[in-house]
Amino acid sequence: MRKINIQELEKGPVYLQEERPPHQIDTQDLPFRIEKNVWIDLEFRRQKKNIFALGSLRGEMITNCARCLAEFILPVQMRIQVRFCPKVPPTSTLQELSEQDLDVCYYEKDFIDVDAHIRENFLLSLPIKPLCQEDCAGLCQSCGQNLNLSSCTCAREKSSLPSSRLGNLLKNLDFSKHSAS
Repeated sequence: MRKINIQELEKGPVYLQEERPPHQIDTQDLPFRIEKNVWIDLEFRRQKKNIFALGSLRGEMITNCARCLAEFILPVQMRIQVRFCPKVPPTSTLQELSEQDLDVCYYEKDFIDVDAHIRENFLLSLPIKPLCQEDCAGLCQSCGQNLNLSSCTCAREKSSLPSSRLGNLLKNLDFSKHSAS
């Protein structure tokens, strides 16, 4: 686990330029895994109790396509700009977050856990519906064949698809009864 000691920042900025091996970044409960080193280039500066981190993160994650379920490599390259504040006990009053509060992380004791921050940024970079390719054909609704690899060989009729059933229903509706006279 890579940690930045807050006390070191009293002397001046701390620069972190290194490759982190994938086994050091915990992705067990996440919808992706990391199999290659992650390149980190960060500068940590202290301003009173706040720590500012600026730099970049680059690597690859392996995840599943939302349409065809095939595994694929998703490149990750991002700029990092975050403010770390000391963790304070929660208050009982609700407070509205400002736009500046969205780029804030918290540290406990006198350390910033860099690996946890990498993990969080990888998770945030994952699209809601990751696609192996923009025009992914997905799976056959009837037999489950990955349509990117080959055509469907099942003997399904087009009329058995849910969308065609809806089309047939719309054709049979008499809209003349509902039109205003």
